[in-house]
Amino acid sequence: MPRRVMPTLTSLRAFEAYARHGRLVDAAAELCVTHGAVSRQIKQLERQLGVSLLVGHPGKVSLTARGRDYASELTRLFDGVEAASATLRDSEPARLQILSPGSITMRWLIPRVPEFTDRHPHIDLEIVDSNGPWTPNNTGPHGAIRMQGYEGSAAARSVCFLARRHGPVLSPELWNKGTQDLARLLTLPRLFTRSLARDWKEWAASTGTQLPQPSRETGFGRSFHMVESALNGAGVCVADYVYVAGDIEAGRLVAPLGFVDSAHGYIFLRASNCRNRLVDLFENWIVEAGSRAA
Repeated sequence: MPRRVMPTLTSLRAFEAYARHGRLVDAAAELCVTHGAVSRQIKQLERQLGVSLLVGHPGKVSLTARGRDYASELTRLFDGVEAASATLRDSEPARLQILSPGSITMRWLIPRVPEFTDRHPHIDLEIVDSNGPWTPNNTGPHGAIRMQGYEGSAAARSVCFLARRHGPVLSPELWNKGTQDLARLLTLPRLFTRSLARDWKEWAASTGTQLPQPSRETGFGRSFHMVESALNGAGVCVADYVYVAGDIEAGRLVAPLGFVDSAHGYIFLRASNCRNRLVDLFENWIVEAGSRAA
């Protein structure tokens, strides 16, 4: 069998760590070496490959296009090695527990979970329905999905993975019954959630709309209950586009006034001192999935 021809593992690890962190000092801290050692390993890798991976000058360096592609592939391969190694180490599949509110879980996360589990088959992912306080820790639950403004503990750090766009939606039957009157639309029975009661006022302020008194108001504990009520013609609600995109495409809901940006996006929370690589994998994936949904 022919001998493998490939760069040294040390140089590959140094480059991948630098590409992931974006700073030599952070890559050096992860690898427990000096930043000068990381720099030398990257230069050695460039010589081994005969390709420029970085461009710029000291103090302002960035990845070349080929460097970005190569780093992405290395990260994927190293992720697989790390997850497989964790499985052998623990003699059981690696377990990752994430807290997530029911509405975004049902309407956005669940359809995308197979992508994560296919990419990381050695990870047992558990999504726990939760919208309450979360105390950051490294043993589990390992992270939480929340909305901006609900970050909670100072011991957590967050990354916004999904922007929010929202607007009034209702069933086609209710819209047609109102003879498609935009003025009357806002006087129809108004649906809202207790946790996001601010959404109607925020939407009105961002669009310069004066909200008239609705014929009645109905509150719900969860957004998916509110959307389900709108689907059944009970009234009009301000809903996130990511929750209702499929229903609008299928003609089950209409959004006559469109959608506008909300000030509160969705965030992923983790312990600020967390060094769990499985959490890294989930965070990287959810940010990537959110960028595709934007």
